[in-house]
Amino acid sequence: MAISGVFFKKKKDRNLEYTGNTSDEIIPKFVQPVGAFSRPDQELSPGLDTMTVLIIAGGSCFIVISLIVMFFLIRKNRGLPMLPTCLSKKETAITDNRATKKNAAQKMADIKIENLQDYIDECKLKGIFVSEFEKLPDDDVRSCFEGSKPENADKNRFANILPFDDTLVKLLPDDGDDDKSDDGHDNSGVEGDGGDGNSSKKSSQYINASFIKGYKKQSRAYIATQYPLMSTFTDFWRMVWQREVNVIIILTPLIEEPSKCDQYWPENTKEPKLIEPFSITMIAEETFSHYILRRLLLQHSKFPDDSGRSIIQLHYISWHDKSSPRSAVSLLNFISVARYHRQQQRCPPQKKMKFLSPLLVHCSAGVGRTGTYVALDYLLDQMIRENQVSVFNCVCTLRKQRMCMVQVQEQYDFIYNAINEASVLFNTGVPCGDFLRHFCSKDSGYYRDGYNIDPKLKTVSQQFDLLEKLRKMKPKKFMASNSSFKKDSTSLINVTTIDGYKLMDEFSMTTAPSNDASICGLWKFIMKQRIKFLILLESPSKIPKIFWPSKFSLLYDSIEVSVKSESKEFECLMVRHFDVTETGNKYIEPLTVTQFELIGSVWKSGSPIPTNNNQLLKVIDRISMSSIDKFMLICNDGFSRCGLMATCMHMIDMMKASKLVDPLLASRYVISGRQQAIGTLEEFRWLYSLASDYMQMKGPSS
Repeated sequence: MAISGVFFKKKKDRNLEYTGNTSDEIIPKFVQPVGAFSRPDQELSPGLDTMTVLIIAGGSCFIVISLIVMFFLIRKNRGLPMLPTCLSKKETAITDNRATKKNAAQKMADIKIENLQDYIDECKLKGIFVSEFEKLPDDDVRSCFEGSKPENADKNRFANILPFDDTLVKLLPDDGDDDKSDDGHDNSGVEGDGGDGNSSKKSSQYINASFIKGYKKQSRAYIATQYPLMSTFTDFWRMVWQREVNVIIILTPLIEEPSKCDQYWPENTKEPKLIEPFSITMIAEETFSHYILRRLLLQHSKFPDDSGRSIIQLHYISWHDKSSPRSAVSLLNFISVARYHRQQQRCPPQKKMKFLSPLLVHCSAGVGRTGTYVALDYLLDQMIRENQVSVFNCVCTLRKQRMCMVQVQEQYDFIYNAINEASVLFNTGVPCGDFLRHFCSKDSGYYRDGYNIDPKLKTVSQQFDLLEKLRKMKPKKFMASNSSFKKDSTSLINVTTIDGYKLMDEFSMTTAPSNDASICGLWKFIMKQRIKFLILLESPSKIPKIFWPSKFSLLYDSIEVSVKSESKEFECLMVRHFDVTETGNKYIEPLTVTQFELIGSVWKSGSPIPTNNNQLLKVIDRISMSSIDKFMLICNDGFSRCGLMATCMHMIDMMKASKLVDPLLASRYVISGRQQAIGTLEEFRWLYSLASDYMQMKGPSS
């Protein structure tokens, strides 16, 4: 017979003979026992008959029950991986010994925001974060009856990550309307929809998803779930439709070792994805440095008169499993974007909603990155309303609603650091239209009285003070060590990579090379990183050494650089095109590199800031005509002019795409990679001046 893909031959037990050819024909047949009490050729003694029968019956029942249990365990766990390291870094798997850990963790006192930095410093010094994380409750010993059912096993991505019954999101019948109250909520459960697990529609109602309360116990603020399996795509979209979800947060790349997640939305805008009874159409897709924004239209075949549901899907792409994001500023900005779209989507045109639909958040298992995101969003609300936070209490609360929320120590530590950064600066963007109407560039620059803005952001000088406070939170970083290219000790070049608005590592900043070795190192770095655009921010007469050929070609070690063309474009820009070839390796494709050199009065020698904003905006427009790609910025010290140029390009890209003016956010991205950038109030004030000139030139809708 065959059970779960494993083949068994007909076999005999001491007292049981199994017959049958399929898993449904396991028929135990009692035979006469052979042993100390009888012989095959002899009848049982009357005195021993009762004892023998009892022994046979008891042993037979034990064997049958054991086989049945083993059969269902195989069915339950076949093919399902186990999620490693769900709790402390001292544990390598979720095992039964976790049930012995204390589940009723005591609450900790909230930490005032003004004391948060000191608390973090003390915790790092004394290792307190580690002990805090160890004290977090497990709570996975609570009932997971629905997720444990054999018929639901194949709907779980990981065999040991199951939703609790009391917070389970229950799928409704396919029409999606049954059991709903007037406010659109299902009333079949108190916290979740799991009930007592005795529903008649067993497997059709189950999905590995949990309701999570928000700040101040806001009911069903979030749905935390796993990345859907291909076999559960329909269930996933049923949940989105029935719970009227309008914003979906994805926190995992599609390809992540050792597995690949299947895509449950369309590949492009040309053809919808059909997942019966749903049709999903991609209306638009925009790619930014750390996330992708997709606008989807969800339609249900049983409701042909319904125009469909508008769904915003925000896909954060720079966060790998059991780790933290590469920077807090990128995730905080992502949360800010999600909050904006959630508010915009609150009232769909097809109906007036009486409640805020849940925010659906998922990673792979729906616990580590998902828990970290939900914790941050929750704590930001607490910080804004109470001016205090408790990371420990928050994570305890989350783990009582879904097991293993905030999976590893690194994620727990990251929450503290991110909240600390958010306490200084969060959600600082101003809509372009408001900026035009309310910002006054006189004096050092300020927002006029009457405009609703955080008081600490009212003037440019106040904002710069906050930037300085944020700068002091981080250790000095003179060079991104993983961004240096080195052939030997004589060809080391210092390169700092900075994220742009639309591309990670969009800007590489370095000093002008001063000798032949550093020139070779520069071109090798350009070739290795496939950088197609150089921006020279110094006059050639002011740099130590010309690093490009003026005619024909030059060989820099194994890199051959040939001049294709040179031309002057309007009065402030010189453009050169080079062919760059790796002579020692025929398998490396040649590279065409364009060099932009600022000339004339656009940025006069010795001036810390550009001297002609209109000309600089022309230069940026010309550079922006190029395809989205990486830039190498070069100045004499590697950070002053480079940092200012990277910041203003980031800021303008943000204004174009998001219609927000936010010099603070753009500056934070740059100083997170290079501490010395935007080091003076004069430089920071100039960013506001450029934003104002850009708005006057282009208008708020550009």
